[in-house]
Amino acid sequence: MIEEQKLELIGMQFNILHDCIRSIIYFRHLSSIEEKSTAQIFMKDILSDHVIQSWCKIFGNNGEDTHWKKIAEAEGVGDLSEPFSKESILRCTGMNDQEWSEYHSSMQTARNEFFSHFDMDSMILNYPNLDAALSSVVAYREWLSDLLDSVAKAKINDGTVIVNKAPLINDLLRSFNEEAEEGFNGRML
Repeated sequence: MIEEQKLELIGMQFNILHDCIRSIIYFRHLSSIEEKSTAQIFMKDILSDHVIQSWCKIFGNNGEDTHWKKIAEAEGVGDLSEPFSKESILRCTGMNDQEWSEYHSSMQTARNEFFSHFDMDSMILNYPNLDAALSSVVAYREWLSDLLDSVAKAKINDGTVIVNKAPLINDLLRSFNEEAEEGFNGRML
């Protein structure tokens, strides 16, 4: 059974994951607009900063308070047939171990040397590709949602009711895309 503290951490992780997904979608939408204004470039920089910072909170150093392993490798987190693991990440990103290691390192380097602590000697001119970030975030978010479903079933069996209020991923993606289209239709920039 999952204890209250782990449920709080799952809630924090959901918030970070949703913010990361939203920022990637907004970033992509802004990138698709032909005319590049100063405001658009500035907003894309802010969004990429946010994506990388958020992603690193979940997938960065194992010591992060909200790192995925704090839930996925914890005892008593539910009875899922397939736990979330590095293999899950490799599968969803289509990367091998070395590619993931290099990608992971590039995301942490971007955070450590450009966004969190500015290092003049290592200016980053090309941000890491955000496709793998989106794939890993969506995969972990779906695993968390499945975990909450298994917890809800266990609670129902012992007489307590828990409802997984996490929106389905397709609904979430559609909602964020609609927000981006409404907010960044060119009139704002």
